[in-house]
Parts: sequence; structure tokens; C-alpha cells
Amino acid sequence: MPRTTNPERRKKTEKELFQVAARAFLRDGYEATGMKALAAEAGCTTGKYYCYYSGKEVILIELLQELFRGNREAAERLADKKKDRFYGVLVFLSTLYQGAKAYPNLREIYREGLEESAGRDFMEEILTEMLCEGQGEDTGSDEGADCGDGAGRGDDTLLRIRVAVQAIPAFFREDTAELTTEEQYLSMIAAILGEKPEETEAHVKLVTGSKTAIREKAYDVLIKLLQGPKKKNVKKM
Repeated sequence: MPRTTNPERRKKTEKELFQVAARAFLRDGYEATGMKALAAEAGCTTGKYYCYYSGKEVILIELLQELFRGNREAAERLADKKKDRFYGVLVFLSTLYQGAKAYPNLREIYREGLEESAGRDFMEEILTEMLCEGQGEDTGSDEGADCGDGAGRGDDTLLRIRVAVQAIPAFFREDTAELTTEEQYLSMIAAILGEKPEETEAHVKLVTGSKTAIREKAYDVLIKLLQGPKKKNVKKM
């Protein structure tokens, strides 16, 4: 356990260490950055870093979750006026694509993070909430995860979401990244999620038409993560 006993101080230190790691992973790459390098950048001992994080895999999942949350919020803001749930989902997926295309180290973070079960579980949770939000209202249930209409389609939707999440990492592999266009990426995921072909085409056209705005939102999410504490602040831990 961390030696810091003050909960607020411990939380602040943990956040600072996370931000140091987030910047390093995004700047230098996940695989290329070890715990020793993170400790040196934070101005603390490697042992102290391990007191807060058992390994860089734990930080990777936390970073992935922060990126996904930020991209989801951006997608929902862009989709709010359209009141189109599926459009919001495709915007969310597009922010991932746009970010990964612009930043190879971010592509590595998505790929490695989604190879971890915790990363896939979080992506599955986000897509389920985005697709199924409010679906339980007719039955009086607060649970939207059923996505159901009483015909067993709820389980089918959840299965499709799971398959989509398992398929997504393939689009962030180095050997396929340059071969897949955003339209192909979005169309394939939409098809897995069960969207009809004509509806998929309309949604993808709408999303790719908003490419500039989506790219800016993806960039904003990165900027927020990169604006962490300066090294001299972390040294005071």
C-alpha cells in the first residue's frame, strides 16, 4: 500500500503519476516505456510508482478508459441534436479511428488495451449503454442493457456488441491500419452490430461528412490528457 496516509494526498499523487504515464505512453509509445522510465520522469523511485500501480498494464487500462470516456462524451455532444443513438455510436468509433490514424502511439494503446479483457469489458459497457439507453423504459425497468423488445432480440444485441468489441482491435494492427478506410471500418462494425445495409450506408456517409469536427474532438481528448502536472510538481511527492 502507498505510504501516504492522507486520502486526498494519496489520490492527488496517484493522479499525477497517471498523468505522467499517459503523457509518456502517448509521446514515446506503450511498449517502449517501462516503469523505470516512468519513475524517472515523475522524479520518484520505481518502488514508489509500484506502490500506486502494480504494473504498466494497470495504467494502460486506466488510460484506455479515460480516452473512451472522453471520446464518448464528444460523440454524444455531436449526436445530441440528431437524437440518433446509432449515429452517436459510429461517431464514438470514428473518434477512435481518427485518433489512431493521426497518432501511431495512440493506435498502439488502443490495440494493446483492447487485447486485455478489462479493456474489452469497458468498451462493451460503453457500447451497450450507448445503444441500449432508455430501452427499458416501456417495462418500467431502469436497466437499459436488455435492448429488448420481448422477442429475444436483447440477447442478440448484446452478443453482437461483444463480437464487435472483439473485432475492433484488428483495425488497429499495424499490418491492417493502412489497408482499411474509415468507411470500411465503420461499415463492418455497423454490420456486426446489426444495422441494415441501407441504414448503415446513410449513417456512415453522415459520420464521414463530419470528419473534421470528429477529428477535432478526438484531438481535444488527447490535449486534456497531455496537460498533466509538470515534472517538478510530481517530485514533491
